[in-house]
Amino acid sequence: DNSQEKFEKQKSEEKNTTGVAGVYERLRKDGVIVYRASIATDKGKINLGTFYTLEDATAARKAAELKYWGFNIVE
Repeated sequence: DNSQEKFEKQKSEEKNTTGVAGVYERLRKDGVIVYRASIATDKGKINLGTFYTLEDATAARKAAELKYWGFNIVE
């Protein structure tokens, strides 16, 4: 289906250091590294939260992919 192809293309164009689409590393003012997860939907970008571990942020992103898209991106 075209929507999955669109998301795959979008994923390949994203620039991040985590290797997980929609999950980005951020350095807080106090020096702590956190991970922010988000997802794009037909209604716009949805922030999924800020997490202390890459694993938690990835889990939130994967759950959102199923909820909003009905499939997971293959990494």
